[in-house]
Amino acid sequence: MIFFFTNIIIFSFYYTMFSLTCAIYRLETFSPYLSNTCFLISP
Repeated sequence: MIFFFTNIIIFSFYYTMFSLTCAIYRLETFSPYLSNTCFLISP
């Protein structure tokens, strides 16, 4: 059970970091391919 909750915390941490990275990329880059990929994956 503890392992399960730890997995959720780690997963949400990485997911949040990935979403923030994508948001920064969307702001700083004008590459449509990268923006679309991030838009599809990130919430």
